[in-house]
Amino acid sequence: MHFLDAAGAARPREVARVALQRAMASAWGNPHRDSGRAGARALEAAREAVARATNARREDVIVTSSLTQAIHTGLSAMVAARAGRFSPRVLASASSRTTVLHAADHFGQRTEVRVDSDGVIDVEALRGLLAEETTGVVTAELANVELGTVQPAAAVLSASHDVQVPVLLDASVGLGRTPLPDDWDALVLDGSEWGCGFDIGFVVTRSRVRLRPSWPEDADAWFPGGVSPMWAYTAAVALEEFLSSAEDERSRALEISDYLRDRLPSIPGVAILAQGATERVATIVAVSLTHIDGEAAARALLERGVAVGTGSACSSSTIEPNHVLRAMGATFDGHLRITIDHASSMDDASALVSALRGIMIDL
Repeated sequence: MHFLDAAGAARPREVARVALQRAMASAWGNPHRDSGRAGARALEAAREAVARATNARREDVIVTSSLTQAIHTGLSAMVAARAGRFSPRVLASASSRTTVLHAADHFGQRTEVRVDSDGVIDVEALRGLLAEETTGVVTAELANVELGTVQPAAAVLSASHDVQVPVLLDASVGLGRTPLPDDWDALVLDGSEWGCGFDIGFVVTRSRVRLRPSWPEDADAWFPGGVSPMWAYTAAVALEEFLSSAEDERSRALEISDYLRDRLPSIPGVAILAQGATERVATIVAVSLTHIDGEAAARALLERGVAVGTGSACSSSTIEPNHVLRAMGATFDGHLRITIDHASSMDDASALVSALRGIMIDL
């Protein structure tokens, strides 16, 4: 079965495997030394690919070892740059990844912005919080990692820009699946969402956004010690392949997700989450379970050859169980997150529905 608990991409992953083999043969070495010139070129090529994908400048792309590190790098540098003149308060959507929420606590003073019953940030509540006192940074999402709901990023940016507050936008799930707003300030991206097969992250900023590192000076100003040029180059190749087939994949994933959204609610004890959302990425279907623990259901599905996620997709260390669902006011005993990848088929979807129906009867 090809349902995964993290977004996968069969074709980009195969392309990335070949790219990695080539990079290992030529793009090795420390890019900050003469002996690593090939590595430096590979790293610049990776930055260029990400810059093209986001309509940014190559010099404004920071490569990190993971999405988590990208979030830490971006948020800490944005908060530090505004320290002294503005409040360290960080306004964060209540449906944000736990990584974002933890980072907001560590690098600033977190205040959560409520979301509605579909997990969509309340823009008017955000405006109210922005009017109360000065704010250092706003963090928001392009699409929610738990639910797939597309967020009103343009409205969040407008509200924040009205009071001259920059926004760090988590575009990891949404890039290539829903349009980026034109006036974004800073983005964090996740290479594993493109099927590259390993963790690598990117921070992309506009030149108008001020950053200040909170660590000692290093040859790589924004990621001390640097990252492997081979990993960066491979992720960029996977990104280009992913984007080239994005529209076809969206249509295929939408057909499968529509089938699941139609069939899964017919199973007693299963309900589709964020059913009222007007926009969502096609690759994520989230369900709540009644009278069944999500972990038990996921294990039982795995025994039947179906792999899905449960709990929080944001972090292995959650602030509270299923914090996104609780922020929505959802009632549940368990939660499953179904991700549709490039290899998922309608047969897989049918098998999932059949397996879950049997599990809900047996458990």
